[in-house]
Amino acid sequence: RSKPIGMGYLSDFKVFSVPPPDGFDERKLVVGRDGDYTQQSMLGVFDGAAYVFAGRAVEHYRRLAAGKQAVVFCVGISIAEETARKFRQAGYSAACISSQMSPADVARVFDMFRARHINVLCHVDMLGEGVDVPAIEVLIMLRKTASLANYRQWIGRALRPELGKQHAIIIDHVGNVLTHGMPDEHIEWSLDIPPTPKRSNLISCDECHLAYKAWLRHCPECGCENPIWKHRGGVAQAVPAR
Repeated sequence: RSKPIGMGYLSDFKVFSVPPPDGFDERKLVVGRDGDYTQQSMLGVFDGAAYVFAGRAVEHYRRLAAGKQAVVFCVGISIAEETARKFRQAGYSAACISSQMSPADVARVFDMFRARHINVLCHVDMLGEGVDVPAIEVLIMLRKTASLANYRQWIGRALRPELGKQHAIIIDHVGNVLTHGMPDEHIEWSLDIPPTPKRSNLISCDECHLAYKAWLRHCPECGCENPIWKHRGGVAQAVPAR
């Protein structure tokens, strides 16, 4: 683990990379001037799969982190509302916050989340710079990003240490971690040249979906054999970024 995690400045973590549903085509996403995917292209790709993504978010939250304090990164407000509704249908306390709400209503929902009256908080661009929510134990990504800086900022929301918190749980449904790497990987940041994703050296376990280094022979979480070893004669190779 990195020095900040080892010294207790950041929480330890586990990352699970769940394959997106069939028919999800990220090749249709368009990168805008800000270096991230445009809202229009994301809505075009995610809208049709919103119901399936919401169901999978509930399924894997129940499997990996049931009852823990989770935030869900969504593409659009209607998608965030649908996702919160699916969590409530499954018996979890869930709410959605968006720019359409008054600051007072947003603050009220944040307070309920911090007090653990709400377990799951779905949102769209409401956890940017300057927003501190130390209660987060689980981060669920239903939104793809081309920006390494955004990815690290999102992940950082769950890495805030807190008394009694053993580790953060990251559940990635869109392959962000397979593109941008583990949260503790060293990056040479520069004001002149933005960092770009490198060739991925991660793989997602076929059984439990833990993301781990592709050269390991078995999944560190469940012991399942690395499919690269299984299908390539025992020679593990790095897998390309998706």
